[in-house]
Amino acid sequence: EEEEEEEEEGSESSSPPVSYQMKPPPEGCCTTDGFCQAGKDLRLVSISNEHIEVPSGFLLVGAKSPNLPDHLLVCAVDKRFLPDDNGRNALLG
Repeated sequence: EEEEEEEEEGSESSSPPVSYQMKPPPEGCCTTDGFCQAGKDLRLVSISNEHIEVPSGFLLVGAKSPNLPDHLLVCAVDKRFLPDDNGRNALLG
């Protein structure tokens, strides 16, 4: 029993130290509902009045989750990963 305890203690000290420290997010970012990591307002009332540039070959896609019924996730997705208009399978990645 004593040997097991010593091994456990030794394994803790031999684990590598954390190689990075997370910086706190900038003011108004990530921690405020409706704002993205860049601090831009993501609420529908705000983005509906703006032109959103979508890179060539990408499509804006929205998704809802039953766990977050009041939220809609929208992101630009490479069209190759989406089914075609005939419902054929997409490129798997």
